[in-house]
Amino acid sequence: MELKTRHIIAREKKQITFLLYGLIGDKVDGDYFAQELMYADKEFDEIIIRINSDGGSVSQGLSIVSAMMAAKAFIIAQVDGVAASMAAALLPAADHVRMNDYARIMLHSPYYVDDDGNRITKLSAKEKKALDALKGIIITLLSKRGKEEEYIKKLLITDTWYNAQEALDEGLIDEIIATGKKELAAMAPKQLVAMVDSEYEPFKQQRTMKKILAKLGLPENSTEETVIETLEKREREIVDRYIRLGEDVGVINDDNRESMRKLAMQDVDLYLKVVDQLKAAKPVDTKKEKLQARLSQLVDDRAKKIKAEKTYDWYQRNDPQALAKIKEEDPEKFNQLLDEYEASL
Repeated sequence: MELKTRHIIAREKKQITFLLYGLIGDKVDGDYFAQELMYADKEFDEIIIRINSDGGSVSQGLSIVSAMMAAKAFIIAQVDGVAASMAAALLPAADHVRMNDYARIMLHSPYYVDDDGNRITKLSAKEKKALDALKGIIITLLSKRGKEEEYIKKLLITDTWYNAQEALDEGLIDEIIATGKKELAAMAPKQLVAMVDSEYEPFKQQRTMKKILAKLGLPENSTEETVIETLEKREREIVDRYIRLGEDVGVINDDNRESMRKLAMQDVDLYLKVVDQLKAAKPVDTKKEKLQARLSQLVDDRAKKIKAEKTYDWYQRNDPQALAKIKEEDPEKFNQLLDEYEASL
């Protein structure tokens, strides 16, 4: 079977990790996900399901719960960001549940919603049966974690949110993963979902890294230090060539060499334009001060432009929370930033 869900395989451990990121029934096809779990159960001894989801389709969620409960493999559910509603209902079906220290869980009695997110009260007999079945499964599994049935029923009446420590105290999880990012627990759930979704992209990162390694002529098992050293060396070599080009045409000297080097490192295209302009101006303008002023102005203009044009890479390194907010509130801009970043690699 072809595994379409994002996954990581550790063959030496006979372990596979699936990412359940996004709404079940929308970004995640719950029925297909369940089929993949059943297939993986035949090949692996341990299955990890990493969750970052607001919930989703009850019927498709039930398919996943059934596959988890039927699996012979040891199943670990890991809450990376948010496990709410139907996504939270998956947790009790796992053999072991762990949670990042900033993550959130929300339990409530399952219900159907329309396309606008409003609760549907008029249900068919089949839909009512599915909801009753899911509620029964949640109560049964939570009961196995030491909770009284009446307590669980009261718990499910309203939306009940838990942070990591509360979930551990309530027995909903078995382990808290220390990340050093506890301050993220204060984020609104939707923002947290968006941030984790953009931050935890191991599969995209793997593909990106393979492209980088191939372009650099490095083996796939290269360390991060080797990659950085190689990139820095390539950058210095390229900049040195451009500086020599400027020296050859007589527009780079001891007075402007460092400024031109900084410009070349920031924006090669602009550097070449500056060299062309200085070269064209050289025969008719003999005042070094004027040329130097023009160069300084161009460098300042570019610095301001770079500051204004924050890239996907800049957000990832400097303000991931802002990137998460962009992903939630302006997905078109987020995708544009991501596409530009990947195209630059």
